[in-house]
Amino acid sequence: MGTLIGDTDGIYDPRLYNDRLLLGLKGTMSEAELYLMRQRLNAGRLSKVQRGEYVQRLPTGLVRLSDKSVIKDPDQQIHHVIGLVFSQFQEFGSALQVLRYCKQQEILLPRRHGNGVGPDHVRWRQPSEEAICAILTNPAYAGAFVHGRRTSDPRRQAPGRRTPVMVRRPMEEWQCIIQDAYPAYMSWTQYLANRARLSANVTRFRESTNEGRGAPREGAALLQGLATCGRCGRQMHVAYRRHPRYVCTGMRRSYAEPRCAHLDGPSIEAFVVQAFFNAMAPAQLES
Repeated sequence: MGTLIGDTDGIYDPRLYNDRLLLGLKGTMSEAELYLMRQRLNAGRLSKVQRGEYVQRLPTGLVRLSDKSVIKDPDQQIHHVIGLVFSQFQEFGSALQVLRYCKQQEILLPRRHGNGVGPDHVRWRQPSEEAICAILTNPAYAGAFVHGRRTSDPRRQAPGRRTPVMVRRPMEEWQCIIQDAYPAYMSWTQYLANRARLSANVTRFRESTNEGRGAPREGAALLQGLATCGRCGRQMHVAYRRHPRYVCTGMRRSYAEPRCAHLDGPSIEAFVVQAFFNAMAPAQLES
């Protein structure tokens, strides 16, 4: 199209071979320079990680001062609630039981916003199983500086997604663990015991809210693994009594709230079957 390309060194015509060759060489050299710069920056970051000087985002209950030192939050109410989560887990041995205790006692969990210190930077929210598990499994509460708990996984990159998909890594794959780096709410031994107990309670940690379409599963119910709750959007379970019933227990498990729905299975399945054949009828007529 006769378009010229210019930089600080001159003007180039991509239709000419020599200009295309020079532009290609400059592009290759720029890419190599960018790669080396990224390698140096990563090496510097990893060096700070190995020394425990890398500045990470701290969980609620720990505060970083202007001189980079870390102290426990001066708010005693935050101290009490976080300590209560650990003590109740020691008593009950289940995150769900701790959630129910917090709901019964009307205890809210703190969530700090921003880097400031004071009540204006704290939001008190309803407890959830996810939030309680996050407190129980965060190594910073055991006084440990940890890097590499979550890393990107290129194999799970979704089309059109700009940010990389982050996945949790097992402890043996963490890049760095430095104990006694922060003031501790519990010992490292207790932290390992909490992780082991949670792993024994469930087959895997929840990585999502089970939202989505779902997949067919075993069972006599037609919509086993496919039905989702119309109120909260979570996947419904099937209870087999005299006949199947679709039950939503997502809000009860996550927030200790009453279940959203408890629906008769045969009537819903009959409606779905009829809707399926109604949708297929026009295609059969055309064929």
